[in-house]
Amino acid sequence: MTSYTIYNLFFLSIALIVTIVLAQNKKVLWTYIKVSFFMVLFGFPWDYFAISQGAWIHPQPPGYYLFDVPLNDMVLAFWWTLLTCSLLGITIYKPISRTKGKAETKDGCES
Repeated sequence: MTSYTIYNLFFLSIALIVTIVLAQNKKVLWTYIKVSFFMVLFGFPWDYFAISQGAWIHPQPPGYYLFDVPLNDMVLAFWWTLLTCSLLGITIYKPISRTKGKAETKDGCES
């Protein structure tokens, strides 16, 4: 197991914990996971062509490969997108107010 793999697994566990804590329900959690999965699928051809054409190389063997693309790169893209989705989800999925439909005054009392 390379140090890059340990790094990715460590941050993947942090991203999963943050996502589970910030997701308000299972539907939102699965939405984050699906978006992260599709981001990996969309990024795979980019990595494949860049590596096969010599646009970039890895100085050390990063671990296992799938069609010349390191699996660690896909794990990195997954946790990074998962963490981004969960942090952006805080602003998108706001909690529903309990005083919906009731007007409040400046001091917080209902009118």
